[in-house]
Parts: sequence; structure tokens; C-alpha cells
Amino acid sequence: MHAPFELRLDLPGRFPERGRPRILWAGIQPSPSLDTLAAALESAARESGFAPETREFRPHLTLARAKRGPPPTLPDDLAEPLRAPAFAVSEVILFESVLDRSGARYTALARFGLDAAVSRD
Repeated sequence: MHAPFELRLDLPGRFPERGRPRILWAGIQPSPSLDTLAAALESAARESGFAPETREFRPHLTLARAKRGPPPTLPDDLAEPLRAPAFAVSEVILFESVLDRSGARYTALARFGLDAAVSRD
């Protein structure tokens, strides 16, 4: 089992890093608790028959997506961490995402609660 923990936002960024930005995101400050949970989820996915993830784990929170029209205007220098309070992680939710013309639709398929004691990184 994994205990709940807190996360803090870090530097913002965009995808793609060069060219026309389509996604604005906020990074997550390093968290041993999150790294441990991510490794356990990756292991469980492999044991369930999913192919291993080939990309490096880069936790982030998606803030905005640009669908159509002119590209969003973003500052050239996204070098300051976002100022926001820490937030608690008390459950893992397995989502199904379906992309269609109107955008992404997310459906929660399962919820997995974490233990009651809060771990602070």
C-alpha cells in the first residue's frame, strides 16, 4: 500500500517545446512518494500485459490545450515556479481518454484509495 502525500507545482512548460505550443503544463516538484507510486503502477501495468513505457516519467499537470486557431501567446521565458499551495494526493484514478472532434473525453474507470497517513516530501 501507498500512503497519501502532498505535491507542489514547479516550473511551467509547453508541448512541443519548440514551434507552435499546443499544451501548457505545470511541472511537479520532485517527490520520492510520487516516484515510488509511479514505479508500482508501471510494474502492475507490465504484470497485466501492457508494454513497458519507453518515455521518461515526467510528472506534470496539464493546464491548457489549444485546439484550433492561432497559437496561444506564451512568454518566452517560463523560468519561475508557479505559486500555488501544495495539494494532497489521496487516490489514484484510472481514466479512459477518448479524443474526438469536440476534444478529449475522460471517463473514470476505477478509483484506488491510498492509506490514511499523510506522507510529506
